[in-house]
Amino acid sequence: RSMIVRKPKVHPNVVALTHKINTAKAANRNVPEWVFVAAGDIARECGAEPCDVIDEFSERAAAREYSGGLSRGEAEKLAWSDTEARYRKQMELAV
Repeated sequence: RSMIVRKPKVHPNVVALTHKINTAKAANRNVPEWVFVAAGDIARECGAEPCDVIDEFSERAAAREYSGGLSRGEAEKLAWSDTEARYRKQMELAV
């Protein structure tokens, strides 16, 4: 089975990216500040939308917290590790 891999878009406009991150902050008030900084880094490096990265992170953290019985802090650390690895893997496949 073949898989089509699209090369991610790179965000050339830092102002637009900052606006997207600030919009995501307004919609995700329960997400720690370090996640927005890290999501911005991933967005710049991988061409991802910051809100998509944050949404994926939030879903993974919630699943680990509620289904895995972890503290929120531990769930967030593991969720970010998974999310970051997924986007970096996607970037590797697109090259």
